[in-house]
Formats: sequence, structure tokens, C-alpha cells
Amino acid sequence: MFFLKRALTSVKRTPVKSIALFLLIFILGSVVSGAISVRRAIYATEFNLRRNMRPVVMLTVDSDARYEASVLAGEYVDDVSVSLEIIYEIGQLPYVEYFDYSMWVQMESFDLDIWFPVSREGVSPWRGVGSGGADFGELFMMRGVSHSEFIDIRQGFIEVVDGRSFTATELVNGEPVAVISQYLAEQNGLMIGDIVYFENNVFDLDIYPTLKFASEDYEFEIIGLFELVGVNGFELGKYASNWTSTEARMFDMINQIYLPNAIVREADIFNNYHRNILAEQQGFGFEWESVYRTEPIFVLYDPLELEVFRTASQSLLPGFWILDDPLNRFEPMSTAMEMIQAIADSILLTAIIASFFVLGLLITLFLYDRRHEVVIYVALGEKKTKIICQIFTEVMVVATLATTISLFTGTLISERLSHQLLQNEMASIEVVQGMAFSSDSVNRLEWMGFAPPMDGEEMLKFYDFTITGITILTFYTVSLITVIFSTIIPTIYLIRLNPKKVLM
Repeated sequence: MFFLKRALTSVKRTPVKSIALFLLIFILGSVVSGAISVRRAIYATEFNLRRNMRPVVMLTVDSDARYEASVLAGEYVDDVSVSLEIIYEIGQLPYVEYFDYSMWVQMESFDLDIWFPVSREGVSPWRGVGSGGADFGELFMMRGVSHSEFIDIRQGFIEVVDGRSFTATELVNGEPVAVISQYLAEQNGLMIGDIVYFENNVFDLDIYPTLKFASEDYEFEIIGLFELVGVNGFELGKYASNWTSTEARMFDMINQIYLPNAIVREADIFNNYHRNILAEQQGFGFEWESVYRTEPIFVLYDPLELEVFRTASQSLLPGFWILDDPLNRFEPMSTAMEMIQAIADSILLTAIIASFFVLGLLITLFLYDRRHEVVIYVALGEKKTKIICQIFTEVMVVATLATTISLFTGTLISERLSHQLLQNEMASIEVVQGMAFSSDSVNRLEWMGFAPPMDGEEMLKFYDFTITGITILTFYTVSLITVIFSTIIPTIYLIRLNPKKVLM
């Protein structure tokens, strides 16, 4: 072990060279540390995003793709409905915990009033609110369900507090029964067992004053009252114009009425039939279908299985139908992270290559100055393996110290830089895409409550830059292997020198 003593003595005896080697490894190590930490942080952040979202997927139409196809075709390209057979086939995939599909239609009531948290004075009307009056009733969203414990109940959005939900027989036969909110019932003095009356109308603006082209009447028995879980309707805000999208969604849910899908389907068929007659009379060249009024929703066992589920189900979908999931709301952040990861990968590769050549050159110069010392060891009969071990010990002592310090400094600096860069990239993407990270920028899943809207700051909270054991192990492995390979070639070159030629 005498070579170890020589190695430590050599480090102390040449402080300038040791400090120069230390600084070089420290700088390069900080760059490598930062790049590895950023890669690990992006992986952890993507994992957090997936793990913390609801594993809910909805089938929807890719409007952009259909528009592009229409432009290329020179005419409007319509889509086809997703059949129940396809919905059930996707629902049987092993990744699906349960699934539901919901049809919807709007119906008009001359007897019921829309529920508001305050009087109508000064309140801006919202989607689904009718004009009222003698000729016009209130428009209500009638949402169909296919299970007794339908998805809003199962996901914990609502709770039936009086009466009951639908039976299997009622759902299959499409019996005229309804579940409404307790607020709506109190607004209109309704109780369990009461009958409510609605009109299913197809409108034509040329028919004044009623605008009714076709109409059919419905009577529904109220069998259940629900409440929104954890929501006090009278705390939604004083004026609708000040509501966030979340509050507006709650307002919509309070005023929507749940029915069996079969009866909604029946009303929708009536609407499509008469809309097609009206369209033919007015010279329009397309047919109405239930493409946009059917909402199949699938709940997965694990949000991490989203990609494999997407791959398995996408091939089953017709036309322009695609899968929408809550992860789409993180698209700006995901895009920004992809850009940062590409930058980190480039920096990491460049730093490793630069470290190999720069360290190799520096160590070669240092060892060349010590060639007389090395060949004397060889001439005195010292084993070449011990000489190699001495040189490696000298380099590794300095490298280990520099690498350890650079791990923390590189991580600290890269955390701040990457966070700022991520924030800037998200802002740039927001401008390019015309997206505003506000509570008013929502898609259908967000509106239904499966993906609460987030702004940029809330998304950035998922950015996890924690130093883990894997990060440390990866950094030490990459750094020390780079140092070792940078030392091998100069050392082999040195010990192969002919002592006589060097000393003469």
C-alpha cells in the first residue's frame, strides 16, 4: 500500500495542479449534475402529473382534423357516431375499471324556473338559461345515464340525499323518471313523486313567434333529489358575471336533470328526424346525427396506464374520434418540459464529451511533467500496476471531492434556471397557442369536473426537483466513469515510455 502514501503526498506536494484539476472537474461536474437533475426532475414531474390526475378518458371528435379534411375535400366532412358496440368493446379492455356513456338533449319547461343563488336582477344569463316569458320557457339540460350508480355519483360529484337513483329496469326500458337537484326542487316547490312537464322542441327561426317546427311533450316523475358534494349553492357568488368556470359548472349541474339514456335517445331521434326535414327544406346538404350529444367516459384503474389504453382503444374508433383526458390540460407544461429535456440532453452529452477530452488533455500534460518520476519507479523495479493505481488514486481523490461539491451546486443552480426557463417556455407556448391559463379556459372534461382548471403557477407546483438516491447514483456513475476513462489513455502512454530514452 506504499503507492497510496505516494499518491497522497503527490496531491499535497503539487497544490496548484491539484487545484486546477479540482476546478476543472468541479465546473464540468456541475454541468453534468445540473443536466442529470433536470432530466430526473422532468421524469418525476410527469409521474406526479399522471399520478395526481383522475384516470378518466372521454371520447370526443377532433374538430381540427375534421376541419382540415373538409378544407382538403372542398366540402364539409361530417363524422359518424360511435356505436354502443364500440363503447362496450372499449369498456371491456383490462385497463378500464368502469365506464359510462351519457346522451344529452335540451328540453323546454313553462312550469319550472332555473335555479339562481340570487334574484334575476343584474344577473347575466348563462348557457342553458332560457329567456322565459309567455312564448318561451326555460331550457334545461337533460342528461342521460346508463347505470344506477352513474359516473357523477361514483366519482363523488353528487350524492342522492332524498329518494333514490334509477333501477336497472327503468334504465333499460327508458321509463319517464328523473333525478334533480335539491336546490332546483326547492326553487319550484317540488318533492319526490311529483310530475314535471317538458317540451322537446325543434325550432325554426322563420316560424314566429313560437319558432316551433316540431314538438313533443314529456312527463317525468321525480324519484330522487341530489346535492353537489361539499358545495353550498348560495355561496357560488352574487352575480353570474363574476363566476369562475368551476362555479358556472356547479350552476349547470344544479340545473341539469338526470334521465335514463333510453328516453334521451328517443328524444334525440325525434329531434334529428325533424331537423333533417327542416334542413332538406332549407337546402342544407348534411344530416343531423348524435355525434356531439353522446359522451362515453371511461375510468381506468391506474392513470399510469393511460398511454397503453390510448393505443389499445384508438384503433377501434371511427372517423375523427379521439381520446381526451385530463393530462391534455398540462400540454403547455409538457411541451415546455420536452424542450427543456432536449436542452438538458444536449448539454449532458456535450459535457461528457468535453470532459473526456479536456480532462484527458489536462491529465496528459500533468503526467508528462512527471515522466522522469514515473520511469524512475519503473527502473527501480516498481510494478506498473502499482504505478497505475498511484496515478488513479491521485486523480480520484481530487475528482471525488470536486464531484461531491458539484453535485449540490449544479443541482441548486439548475433548479433555479430550469424553473425559470420552464416558466418562460410555458408563457411563450401560451402566446403561440393563444391559450390563457385562466379558470375560463376549459374543455369538456374540465367542465364536467374531472379536471379542475389550473393556471400556470398551479402547474409549476408539480415541478419536483428533489434529489433522490437514483439521481446521486447516476451522477457519481457518469462522472467517475468519465474521469476514469479520461485517465486511462494518458496513464497507459506514460508507463509504456522507455526509461533509458526519458533519462538520457
